[in-house]
Amino acid sequence: MKNSSEKEPKPQLLLAIANALCCFIIQRLNRFVIRIEINGHTAKAHLNNKGRLEQFISAGRGAFCWRPAIPDKTDFRLFVIEEKNWGL
Repeated sequence: MKNSSEKEPKPQLLLAIANALCCFIIQRLNRFVIRIEINGHTAKAHLNNKGRLEQFISAGRGAFCWRPAIPDKTDFRLFVIEEKNWGL
C-alpha cells in the first residue's frame, strides 16, 4: 500500500525518434494505409500492422509518423498511436 506522501513516478523517455511528426488519424483506407492530417494537410501513411486495431485506429486520434527518405505508395509511415493521452 502506498503512503500518502509517496508521489507517482514521472514517466521516463524510453526512445527518442528523430524527425517524428505529430499527425491525426482521419480514416483507415485498407489494411496498410491510413489517411492522416498533418500540418493542416491530408496525406496517406503506411501502417506496418495489418491487424484490425479497431480500438486504436479511429478518427481524430493523435499519432506520430515519419517521412521515409524514399517514399513508396504513401508519403509517411505511421509508427505510434496515442493511448490515454500518452505521447502527444
